[in-house]
Amino acid sequence: MGANFTGVRTGEGFYTSFCDPDASIDVEPPATTEMPPQFPTSTSTDTSTSDVSSTNTLPPLSPTISNYPWPAVRDNGSNITSGYFLNGTGYDDVVVLALSELSPPDMDPMAYLVDFQATIANLLAKSREQNKTKLIIDVSENGGGLVAAYELFAQVGIPAMIALISSVNTSSSYPQHTAFSANNIRETLSVVQISNVSSADAVEIKNFDANTFDEPNPDEPARFKALSSLHENSMVEQLIPGHLFSPITGLNLTTSDALLGPVILENDTFTAYQYHPWNQTEDVFNITGAGNGANVPPSPFTVENTVLLTDGACSSTCATLARLLYSVNGTNNAKIRTVVVGGRPDPALGTVNNTSTGPMQAVGGVAGAKIFYFSNLHEAAKAVLVLSPELNSTTNSTENEDLLLLAERYAMKRSLAGIGGGEAAGSLNGKNDFVSLDNLETPIQFLSWNEGVIGGVNETNYCHFYYTKEMVFGPTKVWERAADAFWGEDGRDKLCLPLSDLKKEKGLRWMTYKLTKVKSWLEMSTPLSLDLSTESRVAEYLLL
Repeated sequence: MGANFTGVRTGEGFYTSFCDPDASIDVEPPATTEMPPQFPTSTSTDTSTSDVSSTNTLPPLSPTISNYPWPAVRDNGSNITSGYFLNGTGYDDVVVLALSELSPPDMDPMAYLVDFQATIANLLAKSREQNKTKLIIDVSENGGGLVAAYELFAQVGIPAMIALISSVNTSSSYPQHTAFSANNIRETLSVVQISNVSSADAVEIKNFDANTFDEPNPDEPARFKALSSLHENSMVEQLIPGHLFSPITGLNLTTSDALLGPVILENDTFTAYQYHPWNQTEDVFNITGAGNGANVPPSPFTVENTVLLTDGACSSTCATLARLLYSVNGTNNAKIRTVVVGGRPDPALGTVNNTSTGPMQAVGGVAGAKIFYFSNLHEAAKAVLVLSPELNSTTNSTENEDLLLLAERYAMKRSLAGIGGGEAAGSLNGKNDFVSLDNLETPIQFLSWNEGVIGGVNETNYCHFYYTKEMVFGPTKVWERAADAFWGEDGRDKLCLPLSDLKKEKGLRWMTYKLTKVKSWLEMSTPLSLDLSTESRVAEYLLL
């Protein structure tokens, strides 16, 4: 388990070793791999690396992942992004983009994004050169990460990415599309306090430069550290007005009041809906389609010839990528195809030809728009108390209690208790994400992915199969079966689980299962013992 249980023999001992923050080692977590905020500035020189026609130096090709085939392209060091060209009859035009993560564990976030951009551009260029027309995006085990999801969407998918990107070339095999983006944050009192204080110093925070910061008096070192901390804090970036926009009105949220809203949902309070327009140019990295990378080469893949392959573990930014891809309508309103592999049989749905059936959610992880690390919360609260010392006042101790607890690192120390090393304390789902303007009441993580996001699975867009022995030793057989399901001669009828995507049949089989249970109850009762309570039980069960 990676934890030291020496001397732990009772529940009290367990609590002292692993749960009591006052007994823990005071350890600062390492810098997270989350991308530091890139606040837009009026002095941007647009030194973007997003010109996808440029060729970055990529590493010599080699199979860097055990049991994987030789890559057509791969990333430069993070070893989480690679592209493959399948071989053999029926696979000559199939490309696989394997994304095990969307953030590197041991690589500078900006360096990763620049490299990711170049890797995807290189794969698409080679696909065009070799007339590849079919794409499988494999996000197995992908837990999310950085804005790489938007970058991939901009290159592979859409020539008019939102209102996210407004100046891209439209000569793409994907249709013109306006992608939707809207999210918000649960508005606790501490969130309001952090937003208000940070907004008051927004200019200094956004434009903070350690090399030009003046220290006119002895109190400035503390202020210097506080401003530096807020400038680098990815949570605070979401709470400062000026660079965020309303997806409803399209207007810039220029004040903290406009950003904070509030929005009331189910008797709870949230910030206003917001989105970040990716066409704003930055100094270090720009999404493809913004800045000098606006002339995007056409994608060689159509909606109908794109498959998202998942094992259900897709979450966070991976879920954002899936939502963006699913939002596109192709010819005759076709959607991208979905292949879900693995899962477990659902006995409630019975069997067909001794094969357990049942649909499986394509995205089984959290579908929030952004995570906030405990270190983000602590550093933000600590910095805000420096900039507004009146919040330390005991007069309003009840009102400021949450902010003070965050600054004291209670949650962090509790999570780090007993670890004894620099492991990150933890994180939480910081931002809700929403499907469309038609549903701004229920965040995606509370919707059924297959029904609420995809809009329903059917025989044209969905396939579910289990792993086989051959698939355990490498991904190639999984990729080939996914390709065969939608593009092969056998097709999905033979290669996918029967009835795994038919809602009507699912309902009939569920009712059959219920009736079987009722039959067993009745068989255990004699006619004389079948009383009103039993009848009520049967009726209530059938109506569930």
